[in-house]
Amino acid sequence: MCPYDPRISAEINMHKIQQTIKWTVYALLIVNFVFYVFEDWNRAMHTLNAGSTVLKWTGEFATTIDELGWFLLLFMFEIETYIVDDEDWTGWIGGFAAIEMNVSQWRDELLGHKDNTNTIDGDPASQNAAS
Repeated sequence: MCPYDPRISAEINMHKIQQTIKWTVYALLIVNFVFYVFEDWNRAMHTLNAGSTVLKWTGEFATTIDELGWFLLLFMFEIETYIVDDEDWTGWIGGFAAIEMNVSQWRDELLGHKDNTNTIDGDPASQNAAS
């Protein structure tokens, strides 16, 4: 029996490489997020005043709010992958799905997005053709 198995070493090295790439991408996403926050803040300071409504403020921070949603999704994937066991995950799926749906609806309402779920195949152009 050989104490050194190159297959095990290759698997460990591949995992380290994958984790390094993943965390590098996450770090770059956080840096990018900070730039968006500063850009949104700078734009809001030039376009809004103390009398601006909450809707106008959230509209100016649309990119920041959108990126927060993506970070929430990445966080949920990390929880699913590394923290929660597969057996325990089945009870969490409904809770996380409900949270994500509520956050999405809240974001869409704040940003004034139109819901196209009542159209044929989700295509707004097909709504005009159907009527």
